[in-house]
Amino acid sequence: MIQGSAKAATSMAMRLQSDIRWCVSGTPFGNGKLEDLSALLTFLGQAPLNSYHGWKTLIGKATSQYSQMVLKTVCSELVLRRTKAAVEDEIGLPPQTEVTRVLTFNRVEVLHVLALCVSAILFSYCWLRDVSK
Repeated sequence: MIQGSAKAATSMAMRLQSDIRWCVSGTPFGNGKLEDLSALLTFLGQAPLNSYHGWKTLIGKATSQYSQMVLKTVCSELVLRRTKAAVEDEIGLPPQTEVTRVLTFNRVEVLHVLALCVSAILFSYCWLRDVSK
C-alpha cells in the first residue's frame, strides 16, 4: 500500500494520527527499488530518513560504502526478517507442485486472443506516443 511518496494510498497513510506505527511487507524493497523502503521509513517516522533530503543524503542509490552501512544499520534495527524456510514448519504449507498443460484453442478463441494482443499493442503505442510529447 505504501509505495513511493506520489501514490494516493501513501498520502492517505501518512495522514494517520498514531503514537505507534508498524508495517508488514512481503517485499520491503518492492521491485528492487530502494524508494519503496524510503516510503516505509517515512511512514514510520524514522528521522532523518523520513524526509526526501535525509534519504537522498544518507542513502541515495546506496552505491557508496557509507550509504550501504547506513542502510544495513537501519534495517538491522527496524526489520524483522522471516524467510519461508524459517517458518514453513510453523505455517504448514503443502509441498509446491508444478503442472504444465498445453492448451489447444479453437478458431474463435484464437481470434479473440489475437484481438486482445492487437488491442494491447495499440494501447501501448498510443500511451507511449502521448507520454513522449
